[in-house]
Amino acid sequence: MGSGKRRWKISFQWSPSPIKNQTPKEFTCPLSGSLMADPVIVSSGQTFERNCAQSCKILNFKPVLSDGTTPNFSAVIPNLALKSAILNWCNAHLVEPPEPIDEISAEKIVRALMDCQKHQSLETHNRTQWQVPASVKSVRTRFPIRFSPSSEELRETRNKTQSPNETQSQGPKTWNSSDKELTRFPGRFSSSSEELRETHPKTQCQVPKSRNSEDTELTRFPSKLSSTSEELRETHNKTQWQVPKSRISVETELTRAQSQLSLSSEESVVAATSGSSTPLPFYSYSSSSSDIETLNPSSSEEDDIVLRLRSLHVFEQEEAATSLRKMTRTGEDSRVRLCTPRVLSAVRSLIASRYAAVQVNAVAALVNLSLENQNKVRIVRSGIVPPLIDVLKAGFPEGQDHAAGALFSLALDNHNKTAIGVLGALPPLLHALRSESEQTRNDSALALYHLSLVQSNRVKLVKLGSVQTLLGMVRMGHMTGRVLLVLSNLAFCVEGRAIMLDVGTVEVFVGMLSRDRLESESTRDSCVTALYGLSHGGLRFKGLAKEAGAEEVLRKVEEVGSERARVKARRVLEVMRGRDEEEEEVDWEALLNSEEVSQTL
Repeated sequence: MGSGKRRWKISFQWSPSPIKNQTPKEFTCPLSGSLMADPVIVSSGQTFERNCAQSCKILNFKPVLSDGTTPNFSAVIPNLALKSAILNWCNAHLVEPPEPIDEISAEKIVRALMDCQKHQSLETHNRTQWQVPASVKSVRTRFPIRFSPSSEELRETRNKTQSPNETQSQGPKTWNSSDKELTRFPGRFSSSSEELRETHPKTQCQVPKSRNSEDTELTRFPSKLSSTSEELRETHNKTQWQVPKSRISVETELTRAQSQLSLSSEESVVAATSGSSTPLPFYSYSSSSSDIETLNPSSSEEDDIVLRLRSLHVFEQEEAATSLRKMTRTGEDSRVRLCTPRVLSAVRSLIASRYAAVQVNAVAALVNLSLENQNKVRIVRSGIVPPLIDVLKAGFPEGQDHAAGALFSLALDNHNKTAIGVLGALPPLLHALRSESEQTRNDSALALYHLSLVQSNRVKLVKLGSVQTLLGMVRMGHMTGRVLLVLSNLAFCVEGRAIMLDVGTVEVFVGMLSRDRLESESTRDSCVTALYGLSHGGLRFKGLAKEAGAEEVLRKVEEVGSERARVKARRVLEVMRGRDEEEEEVDWEALLNSEEVSQTL
């Protein structure tokens, strides 16, 4: 018999409650709309799934992104940092890691997007003749000008609100409004009568008593319209809004604002897609900048800057670039706040300007924006490095100064070093070392130093023949300190070390240390560091070092040099002495005698 007590069964199994995870936009491919398993950065700075980017390149398809830009798929760089971040996010949120999209599926996605983009471009052309871009919306509040109803709107309203009998019996009516209402009327007529009542409730239309006062359409247009073109023009003239003379000057501003409606295809795409309920995947901005849009929502200040930067008038572009340069010169908050995809896109277009003042101020403003660490990766991913390289190659002299400074500033971030090298910045930076401008030479040398901290860039520099160029500058005493920084990095590269041993670098460095031809203590440290990197060259370095008398010079550095120089000199001496001790341990005479005995036997 069991006890009469009831036993409770306690289960220790539990199931975690489902957590609703929203995939970060920066982790999704703008083309496929799914998590990226193999993200890559393209030449213009955006990030895509590898096979999607390859399919776009093969099919010669350039999708239009949400900011209106079209990516350049000429070069593809693996984004290992983003790939690691995606895997960490999946592990933290218990999400299965994504699998790469196969080539066939990627091609189908791209072909579908090509058809959709072609269809939408046709609809955009037909529907958005007067669609105002988002960047120009603020113009309506700053320049409140009234428009008369168009003949199409008059004809449409006539068909809806009047019968043929009424058309023949009634004459055209006039609009009544005060000057005060001029500041409230919107920039264009709305498509609904209810919206018209909200925008100008005080505006009324004279309607015959026989008509119903609650008729919504009669609040918009005159009650009688003629069917002939002559009567339409007469009605249109009678319903013109009377603008005071004090506001006539605003008409010029209106004309300038209207010119912004056809700025570029970028603006028209934004206007066309703003009204769609479900945008296509490739209209979401790339993973490289979606986080920027979240952190930096659009503001009136940003709208004003972008509007002026994209102006068709050169003097307005110059004023906007100068204003942006001043705002970001000392204000850290302004640098972060204004480093948005829209601003960077507008600045990028001005960097290639053929007007010196516009180009110089645009590049200088970019240098100021790049001073903030959190902006460096954003700027590179915005696709602004290729225009900077073009300025460094063939821009205005002052623009070249700022371009070298911008590349130096961007190269400070470890995430940018590989991308900048792949985008082709190394050859113009190496050529800029011969520039007439001292600032360009110094910034280019520092940019090369930071870029050469990456192995892939070291190999590129060696293939470009940089060792001979840099060693020639050291022999002539030009920029010795900065050039030695680059050479010390190349000495730790197998390819660079081999060439440096071939061209007599050991003899040059030892001679500089023995004759005390160094500019400063840091220059001596760089010279000793370069010798330490070359010491990994084995017996070949040992022979060259002995021939140049390096041991005596390094002993002197070990006694009077800085802490860093003493450590490096001690290590080089240990390498040289270690090889000597190994040679002394072998009794060559005994070894030869033993060989002779073995031969006689």
